[in-house]
Amino acid sequence: MPQRRSRSRRVARGVLHDRAPMPMLVPYTEAAESARRERLGGGDCMMCSLRDGLAGPRYLLEETEHATTLLCRYARRFGHVLVVLSAHVTALSDVGQDRWLAASAQAFRAATLVERALGAVRCYVGSFGSPRGDLPLSGPHVHLHVIPTYDVDDRPSRVLSSESGIYVAEEREWAALHARLAREARAWPARHAVVFDAPR
Repeated sequence: MPQRRSRSRRVARGVLHDRAPMPMLVPYTEAAESARRERLGGGDCMMCSLRDGLAGPRYLLEETEHATTLLCRYARRFGHVLVVLSAHVTALSDVGQDRWLAASAQAFRAATLVERALGAVRCYVGSFGSPRGDLPLSGPHVHLHVIPTYDVDDRPSRVLSSESGIYVAEEREWAALHARLAREARAWPARHAVVFDAPR
């Protein structure tokens, strides 16, 4: 983990969620170095390493034959989720419609879960991966981001940019967030029309 820092309110309004703030906002370069260390021995693809639990702990929310949904441990906002395709594909033209629709459905379930469990006012959903394979926090392997915001005045240019820093946490804090989301997900069959294949 990066060196522990005190919490600060000197960041953009809405970045911290008052009810459950991410405890550390660190510079991108510091987060990138931590990700590089975690990835050692995990292979050339960051997304494959995350999918397989080879880049630090894996906080799984849903796993199907098409994709894996898990917490993003280098987050742009509290509750940031990744949906990583099971197959290592680097172009949408190679994904296929059925696989894309299945992964998109998982992103939809994750966004709905974060809205209900964490009170997000909006979730930004999209495939923002870099075509470069040498970046520590991204990669060409097709994946989807689900990034919540808790401020009605937040804008995509602020939410999607890493220039203001990356949120990281201690493992006990990730575990607590994961447990909170998993509890809500397990309650879905009884409370919602959407079926969420939550971890047990």
